[in-house]
Amino acid sequence: WVLLDKDGNNSSWIARKNIQVDQNTGAVVGGKINILGTYNIDLSTGAPLEQVEKNWAIAAPINLSYYSGKIELVINAQTSIFGGSRDLLVYGSTSPDPATFKPLATIQLKRETTFDAEFKDYTVDISEYIGKTEVYISLVNENTTFIGYEIDKIWITAEGLIENGISKKAAKLN
Repeated sequence: WVLLDKDGNNSSWIARKNIQVDQNTGAVVGGKINILGTYNIDLSTGAPLEQVEKNWAIAAPINLSYYSGKIELVINAQTSIFGGSRDLLVYGSTSPDPATFKPLATIQLKRETTFDAEFKDYTVDISEYIGKTEVYISLVNENTTFIGYEIDKIWITAEGLIENGISKKAAKLN
């Protein structure tokens, strides 16, 4: 992953454990699930950050030249504690240059409780990149009215696989 702190406030996407609320004290504490997260709070104090976050997490290039049919990006994610429902932006490009990325989807992460982990799968059609040897996907946070986003995992599924120029059905890329 390439993690960009585009607003320059030293708060970006980070690999860590998810955050939880201690039900006895109300304090923000570490959870048990390994995630990639970005937050609009100071994790040591719980205080809100003072500016709009502009953080990008760009995945390593993905080779989609062997796949055919519908190709989907699946993101297993949640808003962090107190998050409610929030939009996460998904961008794509065939270049690693952030200036070339274009919006692919806005997915609304939904949270119904405060205390329990609520990771759900969200699907984005990326079929427009069929046949491309380098596809870059970015998860983008440009929001100030949230606590944070937490990504458990992402994967790609494809309807078909091309072998020796012949299309075969059902492939999954982890």
